[in-house]
Amino acid sequence: MNDAILDEHSRVGDADLLGEMLFLYVRRPYDVQDPSQNIPSLSDELSSHLRNAVDRGELKSDLPSEQVALVLMTSLFGIHMRIPPGEELRRSCEALIELLVRRLSGPN
Repeated sequence: MNDAILDEHSRVGDADLLGEMLFLYVRRPYDVQDPSQNIPSLSDELSSHLRNAVDRGELKSDLPSEQVALVLMTSLFGIHMRIPPGEELRRSCEALIELLVRRLSGPN
């Protein structure tokens, strides 16, 4: 996910446009009348992947997967909004992911 966002950020460049793009990924409107046509949001998909990793024993967390997904996305997107594309951005994102993965992989 981080590499895809970094690639998009370098293509888009403008922080305002990137913010709008990320908003579309994070929040998709749901059709209450016909929920069968709803597309899962990025948050829903990330939560599902995290939940499956916990079920397989790859991650350990007492936190709900939705909360972990929210923290990860909010933090990553916040970094992308503050730092221009480049190596500093990549290192900052990788540091955040390393911090979270180390916490989620270790004993609780």
